[in-house]
Amino acid sequence: MNEYETIYILKDDIIADQISKFQNQMEDVVKKTKGEVFFQKHQGTNHLAYPIQHGVRGHYIQLNFGGDGAVVNELERNLRIADGVIRFLTVLVSKNVDVAHRKKAWSEGEAEPPREAEAKY
Repeated sequence: MNEYETIYILKDDIIADQISKFQNQMEDVVKKTKGEVFFQKHQGTNHLAYPIQHGVRGHYIQLNFGGDGAVVNELERNLRIADGVIRFLTVLVSKNVDVAHRKKAWSEGEAEPPREAEAKY
């Protein structure tokens, strides 16, 4: 199982209840496709680097999860069709992770669990 990190930006006019509901929906998408959610957090409202869809601010959400390519495809498909999503980006954090170790690392409050360093120059 690989570990992925997705950052998605929601429109600024979405209220806190809707943000929480949307986070739960994305968590359900990961679980339904046989993935594991390690960590999810609302990182706050920040200025965008440039205006997107006439907006200059957005809610940044971080989602760390484990799974395979099918999990990533389904999550990104749901993010693409959601109305409140401005942008999203998914990156591969590490390959062949130990799920129990990653869940424990995130639940114990480690801001960044240990990652394999890969120098690609």
